[in-house]
Amino acid sequence: MKKRSRYIVAVSTAVVLGVVGFGLKTNTDQAVNHNLKEMFKQEKEISLEIEGQTEQTDVMLETNEDNRYIIYVDDSRYKMESSEESDKIVPLIELEDKYPEVSMEIIQVANTTIEEEIAKAKQEVKEYGLNVKRTVDVTAPMEGKVVKYMTEGPQNWDSLVYKYYFLKAGTNLFLVRQKYFFAASEGHGVRFDSMLESFKVVDPT
Repeated sequence: MKKRSRYIVAVSTAVVLGVVGFGLKTNTDQAVNHNLKEMFKQEKEISLEIEGQTEQTDVMLETNEDNRYIIYVDDSRYKMESSEESDKIVPLIELEDKYPEVSMEIIQVANTTIEEEIAKAKQEVKEYGLNVKRTVDVTAPMEGKVVKYMTEGPQNWDSLVYKYYFLKAGTNLFLVRQKYFFAASEGHGVRFDSMLESFKVVDPT
């Protein structure tokens, strides 16, 4: 009887510990994999320089739980529109038709290289009459490679400017595609780069 009682107690204890352990593991996994918004400040203030003037701006946290990244967005001027393919940051107030598109799109791609994606980008911009202005490695606003596309020769106020940033994160590659026009380089262009400084891929482990 004593041996049987000890066996029952041992089994019961093991079951209880197993249930508790499972609960802890589940909670931990959920915290690691699904709570990016709880891991970072919801709002913060940044300083940026626009056309020679220093400006203090409040930015709000945006997250992509599936692709495990965060970015802070100036929600007084922009909003983030999410789809299965990408997240796109666009002006809060839609621009008039006379203005070219203004946006910053974040896309995660797998099983490819930066060189392959640069080749694809060159094909994308050909129909707009854009050529490579420069290709450089950068550490700011994010660490990776940037390719800037513009029309050749003198720029008009509405000349297109496309900037592609490429960031390698583990086995995946993040492509950030900025679109704006020449006159907006010191406005939208600077604000996009400022927001991009907060871009962070969070290791799920």
